[in-house]
Amino acid sequence: MNRFYTACLFFFICTYSFAQVSINHDNAPADPAAALDVQSSTQGILLPRLTTSERNVIPSPATGLLIYNTTDNALEFFDGSFWYQASTTFVSSTTGTVNPGGGLSINPENGVPADNSALLDINNSTRGILLPRTTPVQVNSPVTGLIIYNTATNRLNYFNGSAWTSVCAASTDIPGASGSQASLGVAINPSGEKPHESAILDVSSIDKGVLIPRLTNAQRDDLRAVAGLMIYNSSSNLIEYFNGAQWNGLNAAIIETPAAGIHIPGESQVIWSWTSVSGALGYKWNVTNDYNSAEDMGTGTTRTESGLICGTSYMRYVWAYNNCGRSAALVLTQSTNACFVCGAAIHDLRDGQTYPSVQIGTQCWMARNLNIGTEISTTTSQENNPVIEKYCYGDDPANCDIYGGLYQWGEMVQYLNGSDNNTLWSPAPIGFIQGICPANWHIPGDDEWSELVNYLGGDSVAGGKMKETGFLHWMNPNEGATNSSGFSAPGGGYRETTGTFYFFKASAYYWSYTQNSAAGAWYRYLGFLTPEADRNLGYKTTALSIRCLKD
Repeated sequence: MNRFYTACLFFFICTYSFAQVSINHDNAPADPAAALDVQSSTQGILLPRLTTSERNVIPSPATGLLIYNTTDNALEFFDGSFWYQASTTFVSSTTGTVNPGGGLSINPENGVPADNSALLDINNSTRGILLPRTTPVQVNSPVTGLIIYNTATNRLNYFNGSAWTSVCAASTDIPGASGSQASLGVAINPSGEKPHESAILDVSSIDKGVLIPRLTNAQRDDLRAVAGLMIYNSSSNLIEYFNGAQWNGLNAAIIETPAAGIHIPGESQVIWSWTSVSGALGYKWNVTNDYNSAEDMGTGTTRTESGLICGTSYMRYVWAYNNCGRSAALVLTQSTNACFVCGAAIHDLRDGQTYPSVQIGTQCWMARNLNIGTEISTTTSQENNPVIEKYCYGDDPANCDIYGGLYQWGEMVQYLNGSDNNTLWSPAPIGFIQGICPANWHIPGDDEWSELVNYLGGDSVAGGKMKETGFLHWMNPNEGATNSSGFSAPGGGYRETTGTFYFFKASAYYWSYTQNSAAGAWYRYLGFLTPEADRNLGYKTTALSIRCLKD
């Protein structure tokens, strides 16, 4: 048995300034992972035993302070704000006769021996015990049964031989008392610091834990236990204590690991998916296998990740969690779609629709009108809400299928930068405006429409109107009609602010995201009756067609 304690107890404000202490019957050294290693096959360890009233008046308890509550016969710890009581499950009522004695006592009253059932008996009515306060990632090569106070989660953690496990606990809603008391106890640390005033034994380390006696079921059942005796059960890999009548095991935070769902890849994004887990309060997601820095998804079971590289494989991690702890990490893998080549089909991940594409000069355009969102009646206004809303000409859904939806300007840009149908962007947006276009596609600006018009034979001098000869090569009033450019422009008409539809199959009207005023923005007009392509200003409350352009 370590001689330090025998000498130290006579002075009783003492610090063990070495990194490790071993208490046992055979003089074996402490395990490298333990700052304090108490080992026996016939005895356990006794924590300070306090009543609820005594616990409630401990002055300024340290975060991680651990006691045995003799009023409730339960293990309790302080998380920095409130006292928590560990959740337990009955495991055995068997008690034996082994009661060897000869243990070490840490007690401010001289001459008080350790209880015969304990190899280490720590007791004081005004203090608890402090385990090493650290995180699992700081401990190299943990050994089975190692215990720490996890400062990242404010929970007791122990290593069960294969993984760190959190002890489930519920708040008593009792905060720590204020005030102070003298430092009186034993400190085990590498720095020579005195024990915290709230602890009768303060074991401090950033890379080690504490080992309590490790006993099998049979060895435990042979003990003549006393209330508060604690062991690590090496048969069940649970921390157990005797409450005076039976052995209870601390409930481990064992929560099922989610399963991978069906991920939806895009060219530069992946919608990750996983299954829900019974009893989970939420889920965390991360790009690395690090729970502490993971993004809390709440109860959601999907995460849309953008800004990825096309044709690339990715690995991500998900955990389920509850009040007790977290699951093992679920590893998710998915590749983004192959890099897009203009002329291929565009698959809109939001609703499964497919759009052809066409290369015209240096631009890659959708070859038909956008048709995304929920149809609303022409008497209803498109609002700033999470739902994309569209009008179908004549309130006929079949017209949206053929000619695309009609959208007010604010709906088209999804009310970006605080804008609406009567607000000028401030500041003006920089770069592409995706709006309601699919990922990697955007609403064309007025300058981009001009580039198309000029390439196909437009007359920039004449205000952007197209020459009739050039116009006839690409202007078609019907969806699916062929032309030399491949750019089909069906005549979807428009919806006036009053709610009336006009010029169905006679003209096509396309928004740009370029504004002219708070109430107006530039659009392109493509007429069939008198073939021309013109550039005009329109009220943002007018609903026009949308044609998307590749980023």
